[in-house]
Amino acid sequence: MKKKHILIISFAYPPLNFIGAFRISKISKHLLEEGYIPHVITADHGNPDVKSEIEIPDDLVHYVKWNDPYRMVVYFLSKNNLLFQYLGKVLRVLIPFGTTRLPEVRRQFWRKPAYRKALELIEKYPIEIIYSSSSPPSSAIIASRLQQKTGIPWIAEFRDLWTGNPYNTKNKIHHFFEERIEKKILSRASAFITISKPLAVELERMHKKPCYIVYNGFDSEDYKGKPIEFGNKFIITHAGSIYKGKRDPSSLFEAINILKEEKDPLVKNIEVLFYGARLERVIGELIKKYGVQDYVTIVGLKPRKEIITIQKKSALLLLLTWVDARAIGTLTGKIFEYLGCKRPILAVSLKGGAIDQLLDESNTGTVLNESQEIAEFLKEKLQDWNDNRYSLGFEFKDVNIDSYSRSNQTKQLIKVIEKTLVNR
Repeated sequence: MKKKHILIISFAYPPLNFIGAFRISKISKHLLEEGYIPHVITADHGNPDVKSEIEIPDDLVHYVKWNDPYRMVVYFLSKNNLLFQYLGKVLRVLIPFGTTRLPEVRRQFWRKPAYRKALELIEKYPIEIIYSSSSPPSSAIIASRLQQKTGIPWIAEFRDLWTGNPYNTKNKIHHFFEERIEKKILSRASAFITISKPLAVELERMHKKPCYIVYNGFDSEDYKGKPIEFGNKFIITHAGSIYKGKRDPSSLFEAINILKEEKDPLVKNIEVLFYGARLERVIGELIKKYGVQDYVTIVGLKPRKEIITIQKKSALLLLLTWVDARAIGTLTGKIFEYLGCKRPILAVSLKGGAIDQLLDESNTGTVLNESQEIAEFLKEKLQDWNDNRYSLGFEFKDVNIDSYSRSNQTKQLIKVIEKTLVNR
């Protein structure tokens, strides 16, 4: 069978150590295994402190230099505290920090050279389809221009919604104009890909085009290795970013204090570990507020392979998302990484949302928000751990995770690609 060439445009890609980068890395890897040839255009983010692995041949990944005006101006202002204090808010309006804010000026200096590079690849290779991954929407903006110029079918992936992203608040005037820009740019897409049913419904409603669900999934190969040796602590691990007011561990900290007040003899074995960048400024005060310094440690960034090993050693994996009806479609890629580790998941998340449904369907965890119910849950798991200390007796039982593998999810994507090519 003749191999089909696919142009993938994604602002995030390894060695960037970011969940959006992992998704496209795995998609390109499994497309290659299935007989497709992915040509990836991404941004050159410099030399990150913590790197992730590139899993396809280097000549298939094209890094386009990006001069970020925001970082340059912030660096200048940081040299003058007075200027930084008074102009900081103005700067955030003129050069928006959020990934989906109009007019995406931060990445306009990447879009033009990325577009030129894409045209070079289209001239050189028989590209049959364009695949963009957002956020940020710059990837879709580039793909839309390419589709207009070349006529090549385009599939637009949105891990987060563009104007409908609940995490990016904006005024009504801003939203009005940005929504119209979104509709115009995305009108050239043949189909959409997203990561949960609620987001798919919203994309279909807004753009009147078919939208398919391709989960982030987990790569079974990432979890192979020697049997894990468990330590003598009841480790609860959280890996990833935390946003103030939207990913809040307060109810977990309160639950630990409830067990302390009840003088539960096993509470002394709890150790909560947080891995990620710049966490001290987000949860440092919460740790002090709830007096859980003896139980909670902020570790910082670690390479992904090391994080996976740590997660596999954990008694529980902690997932924090926004407990708000607007986040009903949130299905973070982290949850699939947790599935691959085959450890029970405690999610402080929206009940009835996409995360709750996935945990229920796969029998891999539970959603709890109130401190008292979390305390009761911890008490039960602590006792189970104490009775089976070296085997962690509450391993997954009757779980259903095979369908969430990266390989199976990429096969779902291939069906969409082939359908789009037939209908072009």
